[in-house]
Amino acid sequence: MAKKRRIGIYNRNKKDNWFVTGMIVGGIIGAALTLLDKNTRKQTLTLLSETKDHPSNVKEKLNEKIVSATDTVEKNIQEAADIYDHASSQRFEF
Repeated sequence: MAKKRRIGIYNRNKKDNWFVTGMIVGGIIGAALTLLDKNTRKQTLTLLSETKDHPSNVKEKLNEKIVSATDTVEKNIQEAADIYDHASSQRFEF
């Protein structure tokens, strides 16, 4: 009987699997170490409580931050394009 191939991140070689596993384990360890700090733990619990009690407010705040970040990135990309266009139009003589 033919061996079935698994589809997804697990059908790659072992090196790739170690990378993904390392990323996940690193994230878990980082989160655990972060929660050792009393202030961070308090902020996290407050955020979780607020999310549980008022999920629509948290969603709205998050959406506002995403829109603001998107606007900032678009503005910076446009500024970079303008600078590039300006620099490209200049003649540099040596």
